[in-house]
Order: sequence, then structure tokens, then C-alpha cells
Amino acid sequence: MRRNGQKGLGLLFMLCLLFLLVLGACSSGESGEVTSDKPDTTESTERTNANTEEQAEEAEPVEVKQFSNEPVTLKVATQWGEENFQNNFVQDMKELVPHITFEYVDWNGTAEGIQEINSAGTVVAY
Repeated sequence: MRRNGQKGLGLLFMLCLLFLLVLGACSSGESGEVTSDKPDTTESTERTNANTEEQAEEAEPVEVKQFSNEPVTLKVATQWGEENFQNNFVQDMKELVPHITFEYVDWNGTAEGIQEINSAGTVVAY
């Protein structure tokens, strides 16, 4: 009977040790406190900023693509009705992209419905 009690005590000791190891591993990160033991990093920060500025000067200019303003018609399939589509989507988009015309395509919201639209030869954004 004494042996059984020693096994339980040994198991409890091992679990406590494991718990302390896990707890110690979780808490061994950088703390938010600043201590005086750390060296002054102001000088190294200034060198890093100078290196960054030199790299920015040496970087090649990035080519910006200019998109066309040609008139385009975009067909949009939606299940919320044409009136809702016009009021909530088209009017807002007219201000942003006046060269794009949005055309409403009725869709019931199912996969079969979009397959029917595609099989009719209509390519839509949904």
C-alpha cells in the first residue's frame, strides 16, 4: 500500500514540474519594460535610417500603369432585383468610373441559375 502512495506522489511531482516548465516557457519572452542594462540604440537607429534613405535613392522608379478610359459595359448578375442594383451599386460606381456602364442580369442565386446564364453565352461578374 505504501508503494501505491509513492507512485501517486511521484506522478503529482512530475505534473507540477511539467506545469512549471510550460509556464516558464510561455513567459520567457521580451517584456515591455526598458532596463538600463541594454545598450543605447540611438546611434544604430540613426545608421539604419541613413541606410534606408540611401536605398530609397538607389531604387529604380516604379512604372505606373495607366488604365484606359475607353467605354466598357460590364454585366453583373445579382439576385436582389434591378431596382436595388441601380440604387445601391450603379449610382455609387458612376462617380468612381464614369466610363463603365453596368448592365443588370437577373440571377436566382443558385449554381444552376449561373450555369443557365453562362450557357446562354452571357459572361457576367457575380
